[in-house]
Amino acid sequence: MTSNDDDLLGLPAGLPYRATLSGVGYALPRGVFTNAQVEATIDAPEGWLEPRTGISERRWAAPDENVLTLGEEAAANALEMAGLTVADIDHIIFATYTFDRMTPNAAPFLAERMGFPTSTAAIDVNAACAGWLSGLKFGTAMVESGRAENVLVLASDVISRFGSIGEKGGVAVMADGAGAGILTRRSADHPGAIGELTIHADGSYADMIGGLHSTERAWMRGQETYMVAVAELVKVTKEVLEKGSMTLDDPDLYVFHQANGRILKAVGARLDLPPEKSVTYLADTGNISAATIPMALTRARADGKLRQGHLICTAAIGAGYVWGGGLLRWGIPDPA
Repeated sequence: MTSNDDDLLGLPAGLPYRATLSGVGYALPRGVFTNAQVEATIDAPEGWLEPRTGISERRWAAPDENVLTLGEEAAANALEMAGLTVADIDHIIFATYTFDRMTPNAAPFLAERMGFPTSTAAIDVNAACAGWLSGLKFGTAMVESGRAENVLVLASDVISRFGSIGEKGGVAVMADGAGAGILTRRSADHPGAIGELTIHADGSYADMIGGLHSTERAWMRGQETYMVAVAELVKVTKEVLEKGSMTLDDPDLYVFHQANGRILKAVGARLDLPPEKSVTYLADTGNISAATIPMALTRARADGKLRQGHLICTAAIGAGYVWGGGLLRWGIPDPA
């Protein structure tokens, strides 16, 4: 990695080492909820849903699947790609908002299930669909500061069990799943690096999309959410590129939160991105919340769209609103 690359990524000057992704992975539940089932639930005509969402089916957890079982599978897949074991991880950052306990938080339960040492710190982050990106920012700071060598950043949600998932806005797109990434400390000449990461928050939108513990009710005002999501994803993408002294042409790949097909198309159109420079991987999964970015990274690598040395721009938005974007250089070797 050259100093020019550092400038493009927006890295602070003088860092003795880098944080980079060394492994990614995801997990989907066994259950499938098809468009035909959704259309019957919301009394919509046959064929109404896919053109509006880009989704043909969404994955819903079976009775024996939950936030922890899906999270464990995703984490194990990321560890395998990184060539690491649970003993190598210093810190777990678990992004979730659907764990079935108010307290204790989910991360210690996951650590115990997977056999992590009790010396492994384990905390939760609740930033809805922006949770994994938020966790990536915190984990990167830990690695860059020298306080951790390997950090597991995990997202897992089972949204289908919210009482109001049958409302039109939620059932049309939301789904269950998990995604994970391993942040690892590398030398300054390593091909991979996490660059600029920007996170914003505005609680004035809390009534537009959210949920309540007291009623287990979730809601989403779909059209308003769409408009805000498109506008903020476009703005934050331009913001992180500017911080990295880049133009829209510089990234090799754009990996946005896989919210729904309409949002992805609108963001790409407003940024005038060539179709081959962005990825869409939600047709057979639905919107699996914060797990969509690590899921998309994993699939893009497997498909050959993401190769070692590629420059990636990513962005996500979740309830709150919390939204952000980031730049990273992909350092994971290509599949054999």
